[in-house]
Amino acid sequence: MSASTSAPRQRRPATESDGTDLITKASVSQPSVLPFPYNHVPWLHPVAFPLETETGIPICYVIDTMKGLTLVVCIFWMVRFAAWHNAAAVVYTAIHGTYGILWMTKSRMFPDPKWSARYPLWFSVVTVFMLAGYWIGPYNLMRSGKSAHPVVIFLAIAAWGLGVFLHFGSDLQKTIELEYRRRHPADKTGEGPGLITDRFFAYNRNPNYLGELLIYGSFLLLSRDLAAFALFAIIFLGFWIPNMMLKDQSISRYPEFAEYKRKTCFLIPFLW
Repeated sequence: MSASTSAPRQRRPATESDGTDLITKASVSQPSVLPFPYNHVPWLHPVAFPLETETGIPICYVIDTMKGLTLVVCIFWMVRFAAWHNAAAVVYTAIHGTYGILWMTKSRMFPDPKWSARYPLWFSVVTVFMLAGYWIGPYNLMRSGKSAHPVVIFLAIAAWGLGVFLHFGSDLQKTIELEYRRRHPADKTGEGPGLITDRFFAYNRNPNYLGELLIYGSFLLLSRDLAAFALFAIIFLGFWIPNMMLKDQSISRYPEFAEYKRKTCFLIPFLW
């Protein structure tokens, strides 16, 4: 928002941090071309991406609260279903609960300014229900009493660790680099801070999303729950993909984007 209190506040579509669960940082006032899948169902776009309002709860409060509650919820279900001897349940609680704590820590230490945006109350309610849907997997895992093969547990922990590294590392790099560029502007053209094309972003345009994909993939690998898979597919197709596409659309204004796009992958190395 402008420092001038008399300037009208620009209304933006709802966005979330690069690589968070629902939406991303790729914020544009109104996309010139709706991304997939909203180019086929345009009436859904304002539902998934409502405009920012002057009132309402900052979306960061909603998401931070739900993520922080994950550890409490998982421990409660472990007690309720006596799942302490279920290796898959114990590991699930550890990695998903820790992820929630790390997310809240990140939100305090290097937050995305867009997380402070306010949106209509109904959007906050929808966000609560969608994030609560991630608890379906651990609930069914602990209720069923089924554990997982040690190899599956090994793969889940490995994917989670790599995902945390990519997700939080790339977000931290972006925060530090953009802050440095704002304080030491080298670009006098008024085009903004420019692209970040090194380190985490050298070969992948969305390393934070790749990190989250690995993180949530580890949760799904342990729970092996159909409902959890279905919810993640909806969020991946309905929010992650279109927001990565919106991000590409936004940064395509930079002259160096064409070359950067040519030498990087969209999300998954060697595949996409």
